[in-house]
Amino acid sequence: TTAGCQSGTLPRHFLTGYWHNFVNPAVELKLSAVPDEYDLIAVAFGEATATPGEVVFGVDPGLATALGGYTDAQFKSDIAALHAKGKKVILSVGGEKGAIRVADGSAAQLFANTVYALMTEYGFDGVDIDLENGLNPTYME
Repeated sequence: TTAGCQSGTLPRHFLTGYWHNFVNPAVELKLSAVPDEYDLIAVAFGEATATPGEVVFGVDPGLATALGGYTDAQFKSDIAALHAKGKKVILSVGGEKGAIRVADGSAAQLFANTVYALMTEYGFDGVDIDLENGLNPTYME
């Protein structure tokens, strides 16, 4: 049993989508422009550093420029506004090209500590662990 996890009921229909924190061929949107139909927005992606297990996040500079200037402060404010509408916002870490490595207990502890710090700083409701490269589940207790 995992202690400290909140639980509750979910609505019968629950729409989830990824918000991309990078420039790609899709339309760039501020988090505040995500359509109201989405109940949970997964912010893609928290990034690795050279230290195994460490995760960092910030509004991508290329995306910020494409949006005419979008700051971390505006992003945090957008999360708070989505919360006021009853929406959930989580941080997705990893992805197809993600380089986050969790191969031992020390990296797992750093992963947990840095993800929790990002949740606290930005107001994320949780984390989507999408580690497709370099995850040893033994250490993800």
